[in-house]
Amino acid sequence: MHKTSDRNSLNSHYKLPDWLIEVIEDLDSCIAQRHFEDAIDLLKKSEEYLDNSRDSMELYDIKLSLNNRTTFLVHTLTNELELIAESKSLQGGGYRFSKKAVKLLTQLHRCTQASQLYLMVCSATLKARLEKVKRDGATSCYIKRLSSIAISNISEMLCDFLDIFSHTKKCTSALVIWCSHELKILTTHLSKQMFLPHVSLNALGECLTTIRSHCEQMIHLGIDIRYQFDIQLRSTLAKTLSETKEKYMDSVKIRSLEDNWRPSNFESPQNFYKLKSELEILGIPMLKILDINKYSIPLTSNTLAFSKLYIGIVEDCLNIYVPEIIITVQNVLLSILQIQLQHLLSSLSNCRYKQQIPLIRNNMLYFNVLIDRTLELYRSVVGYQFDRLYILKKKFSYELKQSSMKPQPAPRNSVTKYSTIEYI
Repeated sequence: MHKTSDRNSLNSHYKLPDWLIEVIEDLDSCIAQRHFEDAIDLLKKSEEYLDNSRDSMELYDIKLSLNNRTTFLVHTLTNELELIAESKSLQGGGYRFSKKAVKLLTQLHRCTQASQLYLMVCSATLKARLEKVKRDGATSCYIKRLSSIAISNISEMLCDFLDIFSHTKKCTSALVIWCSHELKILTTHLSKQMFLPHVSLNALGECLTTIRSHCEQMIHLGIDIRYQFDIQLRSTLAKTLSETKEKYMDSVKIRSLEDNWRPSNFESPQNFYKLKSELEILGIPMLKILDINKYSIPLTSNTLAFSKLYIGIVEDCLNIYVPEIIITVQNVLLSILQIQLQHLLSSLSNCRYKQQIPLIRNNMLYFNVLIDRTLELYRSVVGYQFDRLYILKKKFSYELKQSSMKPQPAPRNSVTKYSTIEYI
């Protein structure tokens, strides 16, 4: 670093202060011993002195030497940060040191370079921390742990970034791009864990609810990553819902074929009141107008099973709902419900079930309760009425009303019997 020539040049001017004469050697010593803060203090002190001094050949040489040391210090700090970013373990407080190094670079007026290096370290640190999350237990548990750690770390890094670069706004765009990039990586990884055949819609809803709640914690920082998260999952969610619809439709069709149209008998008060409580919790209580004979109710096991299943589907669909897939959500809910309603209407007109017509009507009447609950849940989440379901309800109610107005066939024992064959 030409120490001898630098020092001879400085000593040639007796009016220079002693500390300035020794400043180049002191800088070299500080950098070598990794006393970077002291080195920057010396640089600032030297710059202030030179700014208030008249130009001369001696001072020009000092400025040149200081510029060389500044460049070397920047090079040293950037190398340190690059090594931290490339480290696989990131042990020994690498992330904490990186914040100090970045702050020093900003003091050397290298904000853009400092922000890029800092975000590289953040990416490496985040990756290393997430790799430590064990995949034991249920998928939902792993997803909750992973998303919690990921979002809390991203939030911490965002706060640190905003603190370090609070004096400049030109680095904010780099932060937004970095955040979007990391969220995309996280979303891709989470998708591979969540959207699997063995993961139920209910478990998926729980996972998404948890992730979204974690994302909302960052809104106070001015970045809405929940919206970005939902957008990235839009097509995958729509595909999963469509597949779920087909699965449930097939299941409902099979159960409908097995329906024997018999009232449900619970045989004991414990069983009866347990069901009554379950239905009330789901928001689909039994109608008071139903003729309940002891522990036998005029609702079939098929109707009860479907009602509980359907409310679960409604809640699961609304848990994963985002405005961009609302039509898909509606199609799922309507398609599954229409299969069951069609079963009721076809049974009502089936000659095999003439004796069960009062029972069928009671079941149809109960479906108004189910539809009303669905409309209520939908509006509470989406914020407006489910018009397509409301129209379906009106049509179904009309069919029920029309069926009650049709004359019933006379029972077989009322047919007139002749005592003679005279009229035959």
